[in-house]
Amino acid sequence: MQPFPPAQSLERLRGDSIAQVWLDPFGVRLLFESQLQIYVEEGLEHLEADGSLWSYECQSENRRPLVLQRLLYRPIEDVERQDYRLTLSFGDGVTLSILGSEGQYESGHIKTPEGAFEVF
Repeated sequence: MQPFPPAQSLERLRGDSIAQVWLDPFGVRLLFESQLQIYVEEGLEHLEADGSLWSYECQSENRRPLVLQRLLYRPIEDVERQDYRLTLSFGDGVTLSILGSEGQYESGHIKTPEGAFEVF
């Protein structure tokens, strides 16, 4: 639907950490220690330091397992934003990319602790 919000509004993720992961029938909700939430409806790519890639398509009937528990409570060291990819980097070379796509439907949204919504 729309690209990710501007990089300066995503900087608040630096130093934060994922506290919970909720699986929904058509998405994944990431809840952060700061009370920020990201609801993903397109997909995720979890890249381990050894090169193992765990991809997850939220709308697919044949979804693969997730191993996001490995990322819980680990500080996010860097945030990289592209129009339809938001990548969170952790200390040991592990990354989690949140995927969006251009089209008529939203790929997800970000809810801030203050209650504001940003759709991507």
